[in-house]
Amino acid sequence: MFSATKEMYECIIRETAKLQQNEIDRHEVLKFLNPISQKQIQQINDSYDDRLKNDLNKTFFIPIKPDFKYERCPRTKKETKTIAGVEVQSRDRQIAFNALMYSKFLCEIDPDHNTFIRRSRNERYMEPHHLIPLSQHKKFDVSLDVEENIVSLCNNCQNLLHYGSDCEALLKKLYDERKDLLESVGICVTYDELVSMYQ
Repeated sequence: MFSATKEMYECIIRETAKLQQNEIDRHEVLKFLNPISQKQIQQINDSYDDRLKNDLNKTFFIPIKPDFKYERCPRTKKETKTIAGVEVQSRDRQIAFNALMYSKFLCEIDPDHNTFIRRSRNERYMEPHHLIPLSQHKKFDVSLDVEENIVSLCNNCQNLLHYGSDCEALLKKLYDERKDLLESVGICVTYDELVSMYQ
């Protein structure tokens, strides 16, 4: 017997990951290289969501046609970036904008939730929110960054989902309204699975 070096340990972990049958198992093995908490993963993803919200104020977008309909077709996963050991799914600003336009810039929890008008465009301020968080992308074979998975929320409802002690009533409403749309793009989750993603 002999002492293994850090390089040997990392090599064993990488080779073990290659032997796994699916991406989820490979990801679980690779966690041993850089253990990171679910909370840290969510914080990194939240920072990318913040960038997306800021970009919506600055970027020019192609308006969708008034008769726009959801494609209801699964899309291929997009490229990922590794930030601080976390694989982050890229976000498409145009897709987020499309989702906000589709909702007519109203809060999908309650259209009467009042908000302000954006300085950059004559639209109510709403935030795009991935109902199935992009931090969960490794659990799916399809892209989560699709209009069918993005809901339009006022700032209060968005923050309630992220930080509120009782967000389940909001999740239930959104899940019931989006379940069929999600399944149409290959995103199949139960309500209980969705709730666990927010805990």
